[in-house]
Amino acid sequence: MEAVSVHLGGSAPIHAIATKQGIMFSMSQVAVEVFNENPAAFGKELRRQRYPRVRTIDTVTLMRLAQLGIPPESANVVGATLLPPNSLLRILDDRRRMDLIPKVQAAMLKMITKTVTDLITRGHYEEALPFAMDAVAKGQTLYWPREPLRMVPLYLLAVKVNLGLCRPTQAQDLLGVGAWLLLQDKSDGPKDELRSEISQLFGKLSVLNVFIKLFILHCMSSKVITKSGHATL
Repeated sequence: MEAVSVHLGGSAPIHAIATKQGIMFSMSQVAVEVFNENPAAFGKELRRQRYPRVRTIDTVTLMRLAQLGIPPESANVVGATLLPPNSLLRILDDRRRMDLIPKVQAAMLKMITKTVTDLITRGHYEEALPFAMDAVAKGQTLYWPREPLRMVPLYLLAVKVNLGLCRPTQAQDLLGVGAWLLLQDKSDGPKDELRSEISQLFGKLSVLNVFIKLFILHCMSSKVITKSGHATL
């Protein structure tokens, strides 16, 4: 079960954890490491404010929490309370800890890109598409216009997914934006690998376009036998 650590100023980081319900944060870990509060009292406040949360007794999730050093909320009650990202962001905003919000968003983005990369490796492009586009949207919110260079890999990841789905128009649009963002960046950040990757993706896009044109020409020149037995062009 994938997990990404997020340092928010406590004695230890909190963790964004990939669960069956999506990306989640441990309520008890947030209580202790972010707000220095007792988990039971913190949980009571969450219930009073009606923040969305998830109660889980899933064995795999509980084992992962234990591996990360997150203690159980109670010695008498089995299970753990998990906070969806939007709940954690809302809590931080309500408690005037807006300085921590970008760090949480960056951790979520890192988790999403890992998910996309894994799905691409397994050839699950259809499943990867919504995650890839979500990463692009979150990257825009987090990095534009201050850090355009950090947005480029997100666009290139989305390009790969669209190429895998044989969607040349969408891939070309995303690749164009990625190349433009690279040109906009004036920092001294590493760019050679990104330039090389963009060049390779443009090559793959050209090959895909040629393949599609050849396929269309083949279909137009071939005779298709209809159910009625007549041949049509």
